[in-house]
Amino acid sequence: MGEVYRARDTRLNRDVALKVLPAPFASDQDRLARFEQEARTLASFSHLNIGAIYGIEESPAETGGTVRALVLELVEGPTLADRIARSALPMADALAIARQIADALEAAHDHGIVHRDLKPANIKVRRDGVVKVLDFGLAKALDRTPAADISGSPTMIASMPGALLGTAAYMAPEQARGDDIDRRVDVWAFGCVLFEMLTGARAFEGRTTSEVLANVLKDEPDWSRLPPDTPPSVGRLLQRCLHKDLGQRWRDIGDARLAIDDAGRDPVVARHATVVAGRTKERLAWGAAIGLVATAVIVAGRSTIRPAPATLVQFEIVTPPAQDPADLPSFEVSPDGRTLVFVAASSDGQPQLWVRPVDSVVSRPIAGTEGALLPFWSADSRSVAFVADGVLRRADLDGGLVRTLVEGVAGAGGTWNVDNLILFPRVPANQLFRMSADGGTVTDATRLESNQAGHLYPHFLPDGRHFLYFVEGTRDVRGVYVEQLDAATLKRLFDADSPAVYASGHVLFARQASLFAQKFDAARLELAGQPFLVAEGVFDAFTTRRYPVLSASADGTVAFRTGTFRADNQFVWFDRTGRTVGTVGDPDSAGALSPAMSPDRKRIALVRREGGNGDVWLLDLQRAVLSRFTNHVADDMFPVWSPDGSRIVFASNRTVRARRLCM
Repeated sequence: MGEVYRARDTRLNRDVALKVLPAPFASDQDRLARFEQEARTLASFSHLNIGAIYGIEESPAETGGTVRALVLELVEGPTLADRIARSALPMADALAIARQIADALEAAHDHGIVHRDLKPANIKVRRDGVVKVLDFGLAKALDRTPAADISGSPTMIASMPGALLGTAAYMAPEQARGDDIDRRVDVWAFGCVLFEMLTGARAFEGRTTSEVLANVLKDEPDWSRLPPDTPPSVGRLLQRCLHKDLGQRWRDIGDARLAIDDAGRDPVVARHATVVAGRTKERLAWGAAIGLVATAVIVAGRSTIRPAPATLVQFEIVTPPAQDPADLPSFEVSPDGRTLVFVAASSDGQPQLWVRPVDSVVSRPIAGTEGALLPFWSADSRSVAFVADGVLRRADLDGGLVRTLVEGVAGAGGTWNVDNLILFPRVPANQLFRMSADGGTVTDATRLESNQAGHLYPHFLPDGRHFLYFVEGTRDVRGVYVEQLDAATLKRLFDADSPAVYASGHVLFARQASLFAQKFDAARLELAGQPFLVAEGVFDAFTTRRYPVLSASADGTVAFRTGTFRADNQFVWFDRTGRTVGTVGDPDSAGALSPAMSPDRKRIALVRREGGNGDVWLLDLQRAVLSRFTNHVADDMFPVWSPDGSRIVFASNRTVRARRLCM
């Protein structure tokens, strides 16, 4: 269709793909007018799995006339054809990719666009596992020849050997005959693509274009090429997509999408699932006992917690990556144990909520949740609350409604009981507040003591009146507490390195990078027996900050995070060419955040977090010596030097403060 270049959009400061259109097309005003209309149609909507069109550009040609080009989203990564050329795809990978292709086609069909040239070469799989379908609408826009003659179809004008053969293999019978077509040609091509992903071979082959088209019209795919353990549900899915009789073929790609979801429930699919790793190497897996959420693996299960080691049945699924390590603690399993909500990157790299049913192999984003952090479920598992930009919002999964509840909310979790009441921390008080999940008045739920820095990550117990929460503060007061609504009584249960959750008569918590459980009488609010080890190597990237590392449902399903993510910060000197010329101090796992250099360039003020608390420190650049500047139970952050270098002003959740240096 033209030559494609990687280009730089200097106005918007982004890389794009620039497709320069061939001269015969650019000089045909009728084709150009209809193509521009198609481009406008595509530009009228966007979808995660569709390569976007940014515009049409024109410039004078050196030889006269006008050069016209499409400005397209630059999609990195191999095409699906490149992946299939290496080998057939595992069942779960193929279904996860097919699910995203179906989503893209369904969105296009809803806008009256039929692709007509769907094939692996027009599909890219990014490194983060996100699928992008390209070249939407071009085939339809360029086809102006009589219906009985397909020689003018978009693949026919290509002179490169094999180009026609490659596209002919995905033509529906009615398309090959030159009959009127509808969206069912995309359903057929979708079936061809899925067949090829599973077998590594095309559904319809031939030595010449004529042989391929003849096989499309009269032959069936060689079903024996499918893997021997292909679930019957997947076989039926392919047969309904590749039925030559239009009356028997699925009319809507949405039917195929639903069939993929059903196939994901097949135990064969679960047993053989693999992963497309994201940027953070985050992978998900599900098992039959205690759950696990990790930078490497997520495991979850449904059995009652017990001291004996759990037997895990693991498999991996495709999941979009988290762009920022701070997003990794943002996950929660629903109260009914059927769905996981987590934060991952959207198509534009921003954090967004995604949901993934336990009995499915695919995840989907929740529209309107950009910037979300630390989601938590309603008691009926039908809605999710989350914080974005300091605002508490609610997303109803059934109707897709996202609404604002209250502003000034701290990103430190929340909980939602059966009485439709929400508990959440709010700034600057850093204590817990309560309000109706439908909005309205906000009132105190806890009261901060003088030696406490914050009340975080509440978790309702089954009665909906008592709740667990984590207290930050000095070592003698920090830990997990339990309190009752409308009763000014609280009880410290134990010290821990993270918030705790309740499941099946136990509280679960992390301590020294290990996950423990201990029996807990939720009626008497008393612990019993000794804690027992559930898992080791619990995610320790944020041990200097009390992030949650686990979640639990009412039925005993537990998800927890494991693995290691080192985030050591190192000060490095560079020269003007960007060459490293030296380092200052040692790598600092406690932070080295918000650095500010002194006016004389001899010291750096920075923030380090130890024991969940932030303080200002000073780094001597000449001696590479680090010394504490503030020491308080509150969070001190964002240091700024006075012009003469004698004072440092810093923010704190106690107040904005200034302190003179000892010179």
